Amino acid sequence: MMIRSRSGFRPTTLHAASNGSSMKGRAAASTVCAFVSTVVALSAAAPALAQEGLEEIVVTAQRRETSLQTTPVAITTGAINAVGWVRFTVAGPLASEWETNNAAMDLNVNGVQNTPTTPNDVTVCVNSPNTLNILSTNVGLGWDMAYGLLPGVSGPGACTPGTGGIPTPGGQTININLGDPTLGFFNALLFPPYLAPLSLPFSIAAPIPNISAQAIVFSVTHPDGFELSALLQLHVLAGPPSVAGPIGDDAALSFSANVGPNCFPAISMYGTTYTQWHVITNGRVTMGTADTSFTVQPASTGPAFAGCWADFNTVIGGTINVVNTGTGVRVDYNGIGYFGQTGTASTFNVEFFANGDVSLGALAIGAPIAPVNMYLGVGPGAGGGLPGGVPPAPWALGSGTYAGTSSEAIGVFGSAGPTSIVNGLSSVLFTNNGSGYTISL
Repeated sequence: MMIRSRSGFRPTTLHAASNGSSMKGRAAASTVCAFVSTVVALSAAAPALAQEGLEEIVVTAQRRETSLQTTPVAITTGAINAVGWVRFTVAGPLASEWETNNAAMDLNVNGVQNTPTTPNDVTVCVNSPNTLNILSTNVGLGWDMAYGLLPGVSGPGACTPGTGGIPTPGGQTININLGDPTLGFFNALLFPPYLAPLSLPFSIAAPIPNISAQAIVFSVTHPDGFELSALLQLHVLAGPPSVAGPIGDDAALSFSANVGPNCFPAISMYGTTYTQWHVITNGRVTMGTADTSFTVQPASTGPAFAGCWADFNTVIGGTINVVNTGTGVRVDYNGIGYFGQTGTASTFNVEFFANGDVSLGALAIGAPIAPVNMYLGVGPGAGGGLPGGVPPAPWALGSGTYAGTSSEAIGVFGSAGPTSIVNGLSSVLFTNNGSGYTISL
């Protein structure tokens, strides 16, 4: 640490040493703050002191047991050769504001770790798959885990007193709030022997602002006789019920599954679960890759998708809304117009279910002014292959023509096309059959 004196002399150098004790990378924190006023005075006086033969200044700190946030300082002298520079040596292990994980005790969710200046904050989504990991190399020694609903408390930091965290004599920090009225213990303070790494899958069905936890395992090598994990703080979000979709021509809005703040789920199509999916203004939802092409292609090209694919443009009119149904995703296309055709409007939705089914609903496909190609259905993308067969009657798109298989449909609208799909058809369900989809009208 470099600290410049008020008198303009060269900065003071502050060195911290642990006297051989393991500090696991912890900073000198509150001790450093206590030295600031001393450093300023000594650096200002350093030239005079040097002339008098000052060789070294060593500061030794020892934590006082009766107060967890004060560090008495003793100053001795020794060798120094650079006038205006002062070296401080801090003895003894010093705790950090927030305990960190280590090989002896590692508590985390999904592998996330923290630093000595922050708790191990992890945010997950409601109903998302997660893993709680409790890892230790102290096999056979007793362990437990404290937990509660209140946030953790920080230990003393650099120029801060902390919020109630308790530094241990061996340089660790107890960050779990021991005053939490919801405090509990995973093993009821029985400290059974730790036998093997624990990786526990879990999901939480309702939002929870905070769950705190800190684990402990006995140790035969640590000065405290035990080792602590980091303070885990888990936050469970529900996410908003819906968000606005993309706007413009050939535009996309991308989503990552089970990631806040939106917390939308993954989507399954053709036996594959996609954690990245994209809402396209051209009437479809693509999997993995955001394909904004307005040119309708066969189902066996590009990424897997579902929707009413045509050259739409929300600048002409209409909106797109993305809805989290709780068990899946629904994308609502409301009154969107064809590119370059003012006054046209189509309304429909594309819904993905947890079991892999897909539906196209509320179908009110607007008539174009000029011919428009449209792909209404689902497609596996490049290399996906398609099962044979034809869809059941009455499968037709107005005055256009149909070509496809049981998993796809392509309609070509004429300039005098109808305002909706013929025969009153308003929805299509694509039922996941394990290898593709079965169409139900």
